[in-house]
Amino acid sequence: MSALLLQRHNVYPIDCIGKLLDPRTMSAVEISHDPKLDNGIVTEELRKGFLFEENVLRLAEVKVNKI
Repeated sequence: MSALLLQRHNVYPIDCIGKLLDPRTMSAVEISHDPKLDNGIVTEELRKGFLFEENVLRLAEVKVNKI
């Protein structure tokens, strides 16, 4: 499904990479160990999450840093 079609229906991907884990929109399913990054920073998106207006359609599954 194209991004334009999703936007027409007010569905937007959740922006995760480089951000602090937000348990309302993301689920941590893996852990990485990068001493250059703070705890809780998302290092990789494993499965895209989506919002419909302000509601979560699907949580993003992410890899989170832990030092």
